[in-house]
Amino acid sequence: MSGKALKKISCIITSYNNLPFLHDAIESVLRQTVPVAEIIVADDCSTDASRQVIRDYAERYDNIIPIYQDVNIGVSANRQAAFERASGVYVTWLDGDDTFSPDKIERELRLIEEENTDVVISEVMMTRNSGKKEFINFNGFPGFDGKKRFIWLLFHKGRIPTHMLVRRDAFIRSGGFDKEIPIYEDWDLKLRLSACTRTWSYNKNVGYIYRKTGVGLSSASIVSRIFSEIRVIKKNGQMIVGVLDSKSYYMAIIAVPIRYFRRAILEMSRKLFGSR
Repeated sequence: MSGKALKKISCIITSYNNLPFLHDAIESVLRQTVPVAEIIVADDCSTDASRQVIRDYAERYDNIIPIYQDVNIGVSANRQAAFERASGVYVTWLDGDDTFSPDKIERELRLIEEENTDVVISEVMMTRNSGKKEFINFNGFPGFDGKKRFIWLLFHKGRIPTHMLVRRDAFIRSGGFDKEIPIYEDWDLKLRLSACTRTWSYNKNVGYIYRKTGVGLSSASIVSRIFSEIRVIKKNGQMIVGVLDSKSYYMAIIAVPIRYFRRAILEMSRKLFGSR
């Protein structure tokens, strides 16, 4: 991997009041088996001591580039601002309360180059405050054919791939993160990435460790989630019709509240009857 280690890779870390976890997030990128050329750490006007942690790292490491927002602008705008500073051939991103596996970038870099794809996804390990761990794989992601992949993402046919390694030119073609979308900005990006890229590769090893803390999207109300998903579908309406058809566009809108209703029924059943 010595030659590949010279490849230009940019990693974005976004943070808002992630002080208890920020050190681990940054260290997980610094300790990658393939060096990361630039680590852009964007703080969204935190009120804890996160900025001091970032300053300390930036003073110690030349490849760490800090960005400090003067006001809180939200995760999507903060992340996009960081991406606009990135200069790497490849880009990846990490939330300030999560971590990468040590060889995440090495494995993804090998796949994106050997298979000549635009995007690589990895398996995810989700950890809870209780210590419980859940491994999330994407074996069902259908063949990575363009239209099938788009349908999978649009209709939530299964697990939605999370943080990934992307060619920066593909990220730019997709339009990046929409600064006006407060939640589901990552789903919005993945729909557009799917529409403008070829095949995606799959690293069948854990690359991302997601810490479920009960804040952010996981704390948003069901009504807020429903309206946010429908907003994403409507803003991408023309693209959806172009990739699929107008019928699929309307079906996607209708499917959103139905999907949440089913989840609510299943959750209620579990609470009433247990896991029998």
